[in-house]
Amino acid sequence: MARAKAKSLLSIPMWIDDIKKAGSFKMTRLSYFVAEADEPTDDCAIMLGKANIPVIICGFSVAICQPSGAKQRFESATELDKLFDYIEDECDLSIETPDIWLPNGLFKSKHTPKRGDVYRIKQKLFTTALAFRTGRSNQQDFEEWCAKSSEKVTYSDKETTVFAEWSTMQTERAKEKYEKEKLSGRYMEY
Repeated sequence: MARAKAKSLLSIPMWIDDIKKAGSFKMTRLSYFVAEADEPTDDCAIMLGKANIPVIICGFSVAICQPSGAKQRFESATELDKLFDYIEDECDLSIETPDIWLPNGLFKSKHTPKRGDVYRIKQKLFTTALAFRTGRSNQQDFEEWCAKSSEKVTYSDKETTVFAEWSTMQTERAKEKYEKEKLSGRYMEY
């Protein structure tokens, strides 16, 4: 007997990178965070149902949906930073920022979308957009699916602030690192 699939309540925070308005490509590019394993991992286990199965992971990526614990939204830049530090330092994974495209018509709200804004995207819309992004769906079919679908994007005011603050933190860190390396003589200008 087949099991009914549970509807996912997860959503993925994504920020606007670019908005295209010319020609037939009226789409918005959104970036999101993934944790990736580029090298095979040491001993690891995955839970499939009730089974705990030992595995060696040979390359994978997972979209980051929310902070660890009970919170469903990121509430501070420090919280986001600590999560990424944990993922990179303790789990030996890297944080990457791939992107997807969504039709501009999905951004219908009181808020006018602009670069840097964070929106929450539900799993079904994300997987459909990813199929378009990776060439498994064409633009016309994707746009038709989006027009018929009840899937929406939701503006996240708090996470827009959090992600902007985190980005500023990263820029300041990079400047500090550059200055330290320059003073130590390890940085060479070309």
